[in-house]
Amino acid sequence: MSTVFGIDISPDLKFLVTGCSGERLKVWLVDDLNRSFNSEEDLFRSVYTKEEAHDLGVTCCAFHPNTYQPEGYYVLATGGNDALIKIWRISNPGGELKLKHSLSDHGSSIMALRYSVDGDLLGSCSVDKTARVWSTITHKCIAVLDQHPSYVSSCAFSGDSSLFVSCSENYVSCWRLPRSTGPDDDEIKMHFLGTPIQDWSGREVLLWLETIGVQDKSEFFANSTGKTLLKLTQDELLVAGYTDEVAHQIRQNVQWKRHGNIQIQRSSLPTIPAEFICPITHEVMEEPVLLADGFVYEEIAIKEWLTTRKQTSPMTNLALDDVTLVPCTSIKLAISTFLKNQTT
Repeated sequence: MSTVFGIDISPDLKFLVTGCSGERLKVWLVDDLNRSFNSEEDLFRSVYTKEEAHDLGVTCCAFHPNTYQPEGYYVLATGGNDALIKIWRISNPGGELKLKHSLSDHGSSIMALRYSVDGDLLGSCSVDKTARVWSTITHKCIAVLDQHPSYVSSCAFSGDSSLFVSCSENYVSCWRLPRSTGPDDDEIKMHFLGTPIQDWSGREVLLWLETIGVQDKSEFFANSTGKTLLKLTQDELLVAGYTDEVAHQIRQNVQWKRHGNIQIQRSSLPTIPAEFICPITHEVMEEPVLLADGFVYEEIAIKEWLTTRKQTSPMTNLALDDVTLVPCTSIKLAISTFLKNQTT
């Protein structure tokens, strides 16, 4: 018989998850706890079981404090004797577990996991005598706390995430976290370059809007996900109070993310606005023109595309009835001003 070492309940009290020495994760419905059972055959049973979740056994687990109801999933972190931290998505309502990330910086068994109250950070502690703090956006380790005399048995965050505490033997260590503990702009942008838009959570949508310089008017995007972004129309953005230019900027950036046409090097991320890049050449445009599909291209590149691709859109792959190219003087002027500022 296996021993249960990890247990947690989802923030909306729907699911209970357990992890055991038999390498299994089990998902249970909390509502079933209140049912009456008529026989041994009708006993409380899990709705989903994940075998071999961690080699040598599961040691701990923790639910992310936010329930991603619009996306229909929950986030669960688990630790094991394999020295790995795994981040899972739990589907709603089925309770199926799907592995999304595996974090391997620790050198020995994971003893405990704890999310910060706002969900921005994940704390972990291990037999390797260290505690670590992770960004839940990029899933990178952003702090290693190694001044412990022995294995670190537990950890916790303060309500405002300014303090992190860990314990080892009969010692408790209190660590003050800098206000800039979260990922910087480059890390966030690199994260979005590598994450498919359809997998974005609501929080990732809001962070992405910040990276393209757009404010969320009247919480229009409050319940949006990557999937809803893909269905967003120009009219919906206009009704929400965005101008034609900003609405076009949002939709164009969504399509860039959808088709993966922008490949920007890390060093250039902070300096070149995405709307200055041609989706065909991946270079700063010299003669930007607007096509009927609503996207802006380098004139020479789109003319060649239309000639060789039988009048289809590079971004949507749909046939175009109108292939008129309209010069974008405002974008050309903005590019010119931007380039001059880079040389001064």
